[in-house]
Amino acid sequence: MRNFIAPRWKSIVKKTGLHTNNLLPCGKCGSKRLYFFDDPLCPTCDKLTIIPTTDALAIINHFINTYRKTFLEEVRDFKKNELLSLVFWEREKIIRQFYTNYTPIDQQGLATCNLLLKRVIRMNDFLETRSISNRNSVVEAYRTIVLLELNLEQVEVGNRVVLRTIQYDLNKLRDLSIGDIVYFETEEYQKIKKIMEKFNVMPEEKAKKKMDAWRLKLEPIIPGSKKSNNASETLTRFFETISMWYTGLFSNKLYRSAFGLSRMEEITINHFH
Repeated sequence: MRNFIAPRWKSIVKKTGLHTNNLLPCGKCGSKRLYFFDDPLCPTCDKLTIIPTTDALAIINHFINTYRKTFLEEVRDFKKNELLSLVFWEREKIIRQFYTNYTPIDQQGLATCNLLLKRVIRMNDFLETRSISNRNSVVEAYRTIVLLELNLEQVEVGNRVVLRTIQYDLNKLRDLSIGDIVYFETEEYQKIKKIMEKFNVMPEEKAKKKMDAWRLKLEPIIPGSKKSNNASETLTRFFETISMWYTGLFSNKLYRSAFGLSRMEEITINHFH
């Protein structure tokens, strides 16, 4: 599930409690619930078999390596400058959509573009034998890899688990298809998501509804203001926007890497891990 950020044009400082509603265990057996698209299920009563974490990580890594190898073999034939221009433009369009249509910002899309740009810039073995025919498919193909990497991290830190839908053999992972991987969220991650939503980081559908309501209250922007703000005034004026980006960009290691924040471990949000 993609996370979007829903920024306001005019930020207002509000006191926002960080507590979330307590998530109740299964009423029949007392087990901690798992969540599939926010719908609670009991692993005991619903007879769910969860793949051991080490196996789940091996399976996800298999698909990451397979997809990445296929993708890089494909793009090696493209012209490097054309590919870079395409990815830069895709990133630009994500931001322009917000400014022109006041729509949520696709955080995962921005991260995908940044990570792909870093990867392409480092590559020096382009064959440059053909132009890009299906321009829309390049970034979306890499987004699949980014989503797998995000899920790998979430499984690793215990925010998600993988349901066993079929029998598998770690020595024959080629027999699996990506559709065999079904993720469930833990109760702890449900709490994290509720905290993130307080800072306007949420799934696309919720973000659209929130911004549709805000759109009716938009105030005209007055350009050319010459007033300068000190640090305290800047934080007060833009607190909601700053906290939104902070929450979104520091929510996982992959996003920190995508936006050049990997070395800022001292200010990460500890309760996200």
